[in-house]
Amino acid sequence: MRSFRVLLVVVSLAAAAALAGSAQASLPRLQLKATTPFSVVGAHFGKRERVRLRVGSIARVVRAGVTGSFVATFPSVHFDACGGGLLITAVGARGETATLKLNGRACPPAP
Repeated sequence: MRSFRVLLVVVSLAAAAALAGSAQASLPRLQLKATTPFSVVGAHFGKRERVRLRVGSIARVVRAGVTGSFVATFPSVHFDACGGGLLITAVGARGETATLKLNGRACPPAP
């Protein structure tokens, strides 16, 4: 009987870990696609969901496709890795948020 309880606990913990992993994978996320022209990819939003996207001080609304993803290009944004950082946020119509922070790095001065 004791071994059955131990097995039940192990199976319950494995199921909880699997559920937590699948919930983590389905959270909205952002990824940098390119810096020239500057573009980002959003994933795990709702099907055809309206998403408010902000790159620095520039904001726009995009619509996710049937897979819940989108690609947005910002030709006027010029990200310099040697300059300051850049914050990108996306907020879906259901209130879910994804954030991507691009950090600048210290570069040697030009000769």
